[in-house]
Amino acid sequence: MKIRTLVVGSLFALVAVTGYPSAAAAAAPKTTIKIVVSGCEGCTIGWQRALASDTTVAPGKPKFLTGEQRKVSGGQVTFTIPTKLTQGVSFTITAPWEAGLDYVTNIVLGSDSLTGSSAAPAGTKVSTTQAKQRQEGSPCWQGTTKARAVIEVSVAKISVAGVPVGTKGKAPLAWASPTVSTILPGANGGDSPPVSLTNGTTGNQEAFYC
Repeated sequence: MKIRTLVVGSLFALVAVTGYPSAAAAAAPKTTIKIVVSGCEGCTIGWQRALASDTTVAPGKPKFLTGEQRKVSGGQVTFTIPTKLTQGVSFTITAPWEAGLDYVTNIVLGSDSLTGSSAAPAGTKVSTTQAKQRQEGSPCWQGTTKARAVIEVSVAKISVAGVPVGTKGKAPLAWASPTVSTILPGANGGDSPPVSLTNGTTGNQEAFYC
C-alpha cells in the first residue's frame, strides 16, 4: 500500500457571507444510510468520498470528502449524505480488538463492477468462508437516488501480517451481504486500480480512491 498525501481545500461553498446555508444547499436531497452490522458491536465505521484521477464517478467534484465516524450501537450506524454525492462513497471500519495494523480496513461492498469469474451480481449473499477466499472486490459504492438505503455488513476476525514485520496482526474482515452495486475503483497517479483483496480484505493509509 502506498502512502499518499492530500491537500484538501474548501470542499463546498455551502455557507454564504451571511453565515447561513444557501436555499439551494438547504433544499438539496439527502440520503440516510443505515448500515446494519453483524459481529462488530462497538466497532467504528466512517465514510469517505475520494476520487481517483480516472474516476467514473459523477459528479467528479469534490475530489475528497470525509464524513463522520460513528460507533456501532445496537448493531447499526446511520449517516446522512447529499444524495448526488453517494456514488463513489466507501466505508471504513475499525475494531476495538484489532492490532498490529498500519492501515484502516475498508468494507468490501460487492463485485458486480468487475469482469470475469470475480464478478457477481448485486444482491449476492456471501458467507464467511466465501468472504475469506475472495480475491477481488470493490469498496466503492454505486450510490443511490433514494432517500433511504440499507447496507447489511458482516464482520469476522482474521489474522494478518502485522507491524512490525514478522509479527501477527488482527484485522476485521468486513463485507456486505447481500452485496450492493459497486463501481470499479480508479487509479490514483501511478497506482493500479486496487481491486485485489488479501485474505478477503482491503484498506488504506489515507483514503480509498474510487
